[in-house]
Amino acid sequence: MTPKEAFWKLHEDLPRQGPGSIQTSDHLFSIATKNKVPATAIDMGCGTGVGALYLAHKGVQVLAIDTNESYLQKLHTLAHEQHMESLIITKHASMDDVSSLDTVDLIWAEGTMYIIGWEKALTVWSQLLMPGGIIVATDCFWLTDKPSSRAAKFWEADPNMMDLEQAKQLIQRCGFDVLDTYVQPDSDWFDPYYIPLQSNIDKNSSSTDPTMIEMLQITQEEIDVRRECGNEYGHVGFVMKKR
Repeated sequence: MTPKEAFWKLHEDLPRQGPGSIQTSDHLFSIATKNKVPATAIDMGCGTGVGALYLAHKGVQVLAIDTNESYLQKLHTLAHEQHMESLIITKHASMDDVSSLDTVDLIWAEGTMYIIGWEKALTVWSQLLMPGGIIVATDCFWLTDKPSSRAAKFWEADPNMMDLEQAKQLIQRCGFDVLDTYVQPDSDWFDPYYIPLQSNIDKNSSSTDPTMIEMLQITQEEIDVRRECGNEYGHVGFVMKKR
């Protein structure tokens, strides 16, 4: 088992693959669509399709991209069950492989931009947006300039983690204006994500696969650090408009 496969196994049947909620999506979508409701969107790193389904229910035509075939198949099934199949197209592709994609009004990326890096994502995705197009993205950011040793040690594995001011400056440099930032509430982490994820950790606790054992330890530490140091960092939503 590879680390990616272990991660996918722990996350495949969760209500969400990261922190979030309908309330947060509603807030970000309302800012993004204040002047114009988008006709088309791409859900980057769609997972099992929470974001894609949300957008489709708003009447948006969505291209949902991910590199996990099983996630895409689950999204296909959910779209059929919710009668949204006419509004959702799935594509097995990397988020930085955009050469064959058409331009859209909106790019939606819940907790996925870090995978290719914010600067690369903003630069590459900019060419996919219509003039004045919008990116809605959520990700993890420092909320303090003096994190505790435990939080700093855990997040040192992500050298690109920024604070909000650094993120805003980067967004500006990449040709976007920040329309809104929104620090997601603690309930976005636990009810839809960490509580079900903890259940999956417990279910796989008897695994003898070395890679899974390591993934279980990392994931448990992530939850524990959040419980202890959650005021030091947060999942933050950005609404960005292409200049």
